[in-house]
Parts: sequence; C-alpha cells; structure tokens
Amino acid sequence: ATSDPAYAAERLAVWEECGAYFGTEQVYPGFWFYWNPDLKPVKPQRRDAVLAGFGGVLRAHADSPEETCAMLRQGYTQSHWNPDQGTFVLYARGACLCPPTGWGYSGTAGICHDSRICFGEPLADHEHGRVDTNIEDYGSTPAVGYLLGRQTFLKRWDRTKTLPGNFDWSRQVMMLRSARPDGANYIVVRDSTQGECPLPSWWYQWLVAKAENVRPVAGGVRADCLDGVKLDVVFADPADAQVSVKGTRVQGFQEDYSQLCVNQPAGRGYTTVFYPSRGAEAGVGKVEALADGVVRVTTPESVDYVFCAVGKPVVFRNDEVEIAAQAGAVRVFPDKVLLVNASGIAGRVGYKGAVAEGVGPFEESLTPGGKAKTVRTGRELARVEEPKGGGALYTFDGRTPVAPDAAATADGLTGWVRVEGERQTFVAAAGNGVLRCGDFYVKGEAPFTCVREPGKITLRAEGRRRIFQMPIPENIVPAKLLPPKDSLPEDFKQNWSVGGWINWPWAVDVKVDGTSVQGGWYDGLMAVGLDDGRHEAVITPYTNPPVWPENAWTRRLP
Repeated sequence: ATSDPAYAAERLAVWEECGAYFGTEQVYPGFWFYWNPDLKPVKPQRRDAVLAGFGGVLRAHADSPEETCAMLRQGYTQSHWNPDQGTFVLYARGACLCPPTGWGYSGTAGICHDSRICFGEPLADHEHGRVDTNIEDYGSTPAVGYLLGRQTFLKRWDRTKTLPGNFDWSRQVMMLRSARPDGANYIVVRDSTQGECPLPSWWYQWLVAKAENVRPVAGGVRADCLDGVKLDVVFADPADAQVSVKGTRVQGFQEDYSQLCVNQPAGRGYTTVFYPSRGAEAGVGKVEALADGVVRVTTPESVDYVFCAVGKPVVFRNDEVEIAAQAGAVRVFPDKVLLVNASGIAGRVGYKGAVAEGVGPFEESLTPGGKAKTVRTGRELARVEEPKGGGALYTFDGRTPVAPDAAATADGLTGWVRVEGERQTFVAAAGNGVLRCGDFYVKGEAPFTCVREPGKITLRAEGRRRIFQMPIPENIVPAKLLPPKDSLPEDFKQNWSVGGWINWPWAVDVKVDGTSVQGGWYDGLMAVGLDDGRHEAVITPYTNPPVWPENAWTRRLP
C-alpha cells in the first residue's frame, strides 16, 4: 500500500473477486489477510503476461465471461510440487476445459499427474528443482499471443540410462484471437526437442469431461465439457493420431476428469489444436500440416497459416504465403489479411507479395488484392556499445567467422565478449541465445550487458521483460559450501520430504535496482527475471542478516 499503491489496489480487487476469504477457525496468522483500510480496490486490466518464475498467460476478451485463457507453466520457482513444468491449462467460454493437474486423483493406472510430456517411460517424472526451465520468447499482438517455454534434460539425471547427451524439450503455445468472445478463439501447441533425444515420448492432457463424453473425430477427439462447452483436440502431428482416453474421479471434486494420451517414437514431436465451441456452433474445421512447424487451420472466420520453430526460423513459401521467422501467423479473413511475427526475434512474413519484416512482435493488416510492397515494422531495440578496455575482444556479427578454438563463443546472439584477466564483459546487441566464455555463459534475449568479475556479476538490460540464465561461479557460491549430494546417507537422499527440499548449491544474493529479489538457483545454475524498462541486477554471495546465527539450516548437515 505504501511502496506500490496501484498494485496493492489491484491485489485487493482480486482478493474480493475470490470471495474475500477471511480465514478459518484455526488460530494461525498465515490464514489471515491484512490490508490498509484506506485502500480502494481497482479492477486489474488482465492481458497477456510473462510471470518470471511461473510461466506465461495468454488471454482473449478478458473483460467477458466468455473469456479464453491459456497458461503455460514454465518457470524457475519450484519445490516439492515440481514435475508440472510444461503443463498446459485452458479456460474458455465460461468453463475450465483443461485443468493443470490431477494431484489427488483416484489412482487410476496409467494416468500422469500433469498435462505435459513424459520421455523414456510412460509415467517418467521430470527432475526436481531445476531453474533452466523458463519462458524464452513471447509476443502479444491484437490477433495473436505467443509463449515459448523450454526445459533441459541432463544425461547425469537420466534414470533410464539411455541418453547419449543432453536435450531440450520446447513447448510453444500460440493463441489465435477472434474479434468476438464467442468467435474462433483457439490455441495451437507445438512440442519439439533439440539435441540428441533417443527416447520415445508420451503426450498427456487433462480434461474436465467424462471419458464417455470424449469421442473420436478426424485427427483427434471432441469432448463434451462443463456447461455445454465442447473442445476439439486435433493433431496436425502425428497425422491420424491414435488418442487414448482414461477417466477418473479426482478426490474432493464433483466433476469427472479424463486424460488424453498420444505416443510418438524418438525424435518426433506434436502439433495440437485446441478449439472450444458451444452448443450448435461449428468445430475447428480443417487442420493441415504443410511443413515442419507450419500448420494451416480453417475456421468459420479465417484461414490461418500458423508457424513456430525453435532456434532456426521457419522458412516456408507457397503460392500465397512467404515465411522466414520464428513464430507467428498469416491470417486470411474475407476482408483483410494479418501478417504477424509473434516472436521477439526479427522475421519476415508475407502474403501474395506484400511483406512485413522487422523485430517482433508485430502485426500488419492489409487489404487482399492490394499492391505488393515491403513494410519495415516492429520494435526498436535499445542500443548497446562495444565493450571498451584491454585484453581480447571477440566480435559476433553473424557474418565474420570466429575461430573454433576462441575463448568466447556465441549461439543466436550478435555482439561482443571482452576478456581481461578475471573480468569478462558480455554485450548482446540482437537475437536470442547464448554468449559463452570458458565455464560461464549468459543465456537470454538481447539487448543486455553482463560483467563477470570475482565474487560479483552485474547484469543490465533495457526493453521488455526477460529472464536470464547463468551458471553460478565458484567464487559466488562454492560447490563445497554443502556436502556433495552423493555423500549424504541413502535414507536422507531417498526421503523426498527431507532431502527433496535441499538445493545444491544453496543460494545467491540478487539485488535488482538495489532491492533484494527472489531468483532461481539449483545445481549450479541460476535464473533472474528483469521487468520492462531499464534495470540492473547485481549478483553476489548470499549472507544472512546478523540476527540469524548461520547462513542456512542446510549448512549444519554433518
């Protein structure tokens, strides 16, 4: 109420929307809510958002009871409730269609707790506590919302002992918005892997629907959900998907739940369309896979060419569309065509000779049959300068090759790295990827500057909200600060209620603009989120206030 009254007023309004819960008969302060009585509630303006540590939210018509809302859980805030990374959630037309989880479910065999993918085994868990699982790219335009989340799987964590190396699982979520709350508002989800992934996979999705109310349609299923709402779940990949359905009752809930499952061999991904409707309204129409990462979706309102890729851009062309971009859509309506680059990376999107190009996200509207032209559009990135000083300078411009044995490398970013003894300066001018020098790297979206020196890292960024990932240097948190995990007693390691709560290594101190914030750290990695605007994060060793006799209880382990 004193440091950010506008935010406090919105939180108060949300609390009232949730029933103004005042607590229980239990005498416990954590069950109560305290506020400044002079504070007046203000209804928040809900919109697409990236929430550092949690994931992202996409919305259509948030001011309507018919709102469509999709969520992707992909963030560094984890604890014992950890295997839900990558979980997809969907609300639409006044009903919960795809809930996040079935924790507390009845125990029906073969059901995964969450709406995500398992690799290697049908019900394989994901790893505990990881922080290298975040929203790496996103975009919001009037007609399209976009999220890219990615999670890393490491060979040293592989229980199946089948991984030759590390790989990434990426989940891209694209919301196509109609001009009407009751129109063709729908979602496209693409799942893919990067790196060596010799494991088969199982794709899972919870529905709030009885199993007998989920019936086959071409390429997928149609579910009769709550309150007369229907949901088409149709696959462009795999073609002719064989969808299994299992029903269950979740403890404490009146509704019956069911779970969809589709299986793919190693190296194959999934492209799925979620299309809600109500009553006698038409379903999704036609879903066609045109190329790797490109799907054409025909709805009662438009023909949409939806594309998404990770790393290298989608490059596709036919007699109508021209695409050289990471993610977005060409939306063909009867009276207009929308050219959308939904990614934060530069791209080129065209329709019958009319082209829009620039750093996304952007959306350009044109009249069908208009004159061919190229429009330069999109965001202007904040400018950064080549780092000055001595030592060795490495330049990454995407054109001049850098020697393979160079001390510094880049992947997906243009910019510079200057190495001056124990001081390293990383400057990214454009792109999204990694700048690396020795055993340290910075992963994120440009522009940014990062200075690493003994016992301190200073990260500066200007522009839109982003999340950065780095390894924790030994001189900030020594690995020996805690006993090696493998040295702990077996009963301690295996008891998740005790051992599962311990981070290796323990903690770093992150101050953003001088204020301590909660970052993510685990197993030698850390993640830091910076908000819109210009900000500076300073990362140093963590020291508790003097009132605490020791830095952390885990350091008292024998």
